[in-house]
Amino acid sequence: MCWMDIRRSDDALAGAIRSVREHEGSNGHSWGWAAAVDGEIVIEKGVGELPETGYVPAAEAALCHTRFATKGEITPGNAHPFAVEVEGETVAALAHNGTWYEAPDIRDWSDSRCMARILQMSLENGTHFPAAFRALGEMTGETIIALHRDGTCWVHSGRFPITREGDVVSSSGRAEDLATGVHTVEPRAGVPADD
Repeated sequence: MCWMDIRRSDDALAGAIRSVREHEGSNGHSWGWAAAVDGEIVIEKGVGELPETGYVPAAEAALCHTRFATKGEITPGNAHPFAVEVEGETVAALAHNGTWYEAPDIRDWSDSRCMARILQMSLENGTHFPAAFRALGEMTGETIIALHRDGTCWVHSGRFPITREGDVVSSSGRAEDLATGVHTVEPRAGVPADD
């Protein structure tokens, strides 16, 4: 299990880190964050608990994740979020809550790392991001978040609970009655709208 947070707001990354830090005690195997900054994705991650200090860029869209390992080793390579690259450029960051039991069995890879690779392959084959993200969510049935470099925040509400508070979506919190499927998160928009 994990705790993850994706948001669009002023100082989004600092808020996402605060939210995740509150729940880290039971999920401290690894950590990571991603921020959309000037059309690029900046990612930091590591093993253990989220450090108290460090570089935190100002961003209007960000995600943060803390991991309790259920599939795959506890390594920096399996820490979330995962960079999704197309032609050598990071176009998105992806994180996941839960265990995808049907994930391909790739030595030392987590199920979430496999999801990021599947999304990447779909994008490399020319599928547009919204369709590729939707297909990944439908294939896995899992709760997944992704931050696109354009600042768009994507959520697939799957098996695990979603907490929704305006411009913030978190997983592993109290359950929210958010229909299974793809949703986007808009700043201060209230309820995320179906895409």
